[in-house]
Amino acid sequence: MRPTQVRMLSEMPNGKHYMGWWGDMGSLPQKGIIQYSPSPYRQRAMAHWFSNYLFNGFRRVATHLPFVVPPFAIGYGIYAYAKSFDAYQSSKAGHIAAMEKGGGHH
Repeated sequence: MRPTQVRMLSEMPNGKHYMGWWGDMGSLPQKGIIQYSPSPYRQRAMAHWFSNYLFNGFRRVATHLPFVVPPFAIGYGIYAYAKSFDAYQSSKAGHIAAMEKGGGHH
């Protein structure tokens, strides 16, 4: 007898028979499994979010400002100075000043 015929006669599941999903295969229900779920009255994830953010969110942002603002201000000051200095060096007056100082034209 060929193996395919043995497989067809056996009780093994194949593409023609659906066994059911895990836990729903016709066996007795398992004991000792507890499922928890929140009450429908407690499932309000966004309840009072705006009024809570006005106080708690402001407090949290305010506590982080001393760590964020000074580095940002220093970085922006360096950027603004470098941008204005580059604009001066690239201008006609900057080229004339560089020539008078003794440096050549770049």
